[in-house]
Amino acid sequence: MSKRTIAITVAILCICSGFTISPVDSSNLNISYDGNTLYVGGSGPGNYSKIQDAIDNASEEDTIFVYSGVYQEHIDVNKEINLIGEAREKTIIDGGGTGNVLIFTSSSVTMTGFTIQNSGQGAWDHGINVWDNHKDVRISDCILTGNSGGIQFNADSDSSIKNCRIHNNSANNIIVYLASSNITIENCIIDQNGEDGGYSGGICIDGITEQCSNIRITGCSIHHNHYDGISISKSKNIEIDHNRIYGSTYFGMVINGVPGPLSNITIHDNTVTENGDRQFFFSAGIYLQKCLNCVTVKNNNLESNNRDGILLRGSSGNTISGNNIMGNARFNAFFEGMTLPFRNYWEGNYWGRTHLLPKPILGAKVIWLTNHTWFPIPLINFDWHPAKSHISNDRIMNVR
Repeated sequence: MSKRTIAITVAILCICSGFTISPVDSSNLNISYDGNTLYVGGSGPGNYSKIQDAIDNASEEDTIFVYSGVYQEHIDVNKEINLIGEAREKTIIDGGGTGNVLIFTSSSVTMTGFTIQNSGQGAWDHGINVWDNHKDVRISDCILTGNSGGIQFNADSDSSIKNCRIHNNSANNIIVYLASSNITIENCIIDQNGEDGGYSGGICIDGITEQCSNIRITGCSIHHNHYDGISISKSKNIEIDHNRIYGSTYFGMVINGVPGPLSNITIHDNTVTENGDRQFFFSAGIYLQKCLNCVTVKNNNLESNNRDGILLRGSSGNTISGNNIMGNARFNAFFEGMTLPFRNYWEGNYWGRTHLLPKPILGAKVIWLTNHTWFPIPLINFDWHPAKSHISNDRIMNVR
């Protein structure tokens, strides 16, 4: 289907969703399309009552338009189609508490305008599970709630999640696994996911066997998720920008080099605030663990976190520049050295007051004598040219 056709269809959807329509006769709608349009719900002649039945009878590049209602189904999207709901708050696909609500087993799928809820609560149950090695999957203007995980990509590429609300799921809200590449997560509200004693609620990017690559998280509001807001491991060419991340129980972001190599991770123009737990020894707005010459943190606001603003553990050769790092409960910045070298590059950050001389960054090498006994050897880095006043990061998006 052409981009022009999709735009016309979505425009009609948006116009329709502003009115109360009950019942709707689909024969009165004039929709332009390249393939056929099949209808689910409504009162038109020949409309389907189940979404899966419409998919089974569709051809490649067809559009399936689903009227408002609750559809108790598990759906396999196994064709190149456009799946369009009438209004995302009222067009509901309910998994009944078992399995994945939707699986995508085809490339070139567009899905917009639905609430997806009530998957099973197993480790591999999700609202949407995009199976291995697919591309050009576009998910937009959807709500995912009451699932185990929200959306999972597995070795997929050239896909996006935009303008979605993902909340109150018991595990990760978005998971990008297994060498997925060219994925964009944009303008989403992601909140209150994960649970104590269970799974992290944040966005998880993890190549596991091979690096994920070219992933961008931008313009999102990510707040009050369990454990962390964003975690990155075994990945390269990752950009995290213009997000607001707050209220995570332990970390706003975790960049973790322990599972495997990281390269070219850029974190810029974000606001990271009110994350962490004062009682937890490792807790911070941004946490870098075993990150070697691979992370740039620039032009962010790291303020008022509940323990540290930025915490580096076993990490060296990273660049932290042009940030406002101030008002955090324990340290604005702290690093723990594990092996040589211990140096990271601090430049031009604002630390809450004017520094006429280089700003010392405190750290320590921890010597463990037993599992419960340790002592620190003090270490130090310097911000050689700290900013003299608060840095105005006007490019940070005022996301909610």
